[in-house]
Amino acid sequence: MYNNLRAIRIERGLTQKQVATDLGISIQRYNNYETGKREPDNKMLCILAVYFKCTTDYLLGLSNDPNQRIENAPMRDGTEAYVQIDEDSDELTSGQVDQIRQIVEEYSKDL
Repeated sequence: MYNNLRAIRIERGLTQKQVATDLGISIQRYNNYETGKREPDNKMLCILAVYFKCTTDYLLGLSNDPNQRIENAPMRDGTEAYVQIDEDSDELTSGQVDQIRQIVEEYSKDL
């Protein structure tokens, strides 16, 4: 996983510090993801995929294409996908939830 995470960050022209700041996590925590010392939990994996505008499959090393789109994916209401962020989470502050919502809204414009 960490090879693709590092590759997409570099491809996007970002530093580890920029990514960590944008996501509201420490540089050390993000560095641990890139070096394989620590793996992100499922929530952070989804946040990273939204942030980098790629699939979780790419980040996990299951795909070589960061821009791969899933077509004809069934949606709950039959029409559109959405991301739900639990505001009661102990892991994210309300400011971080707002940042993620902004990222998701920006990402959704491209769909």
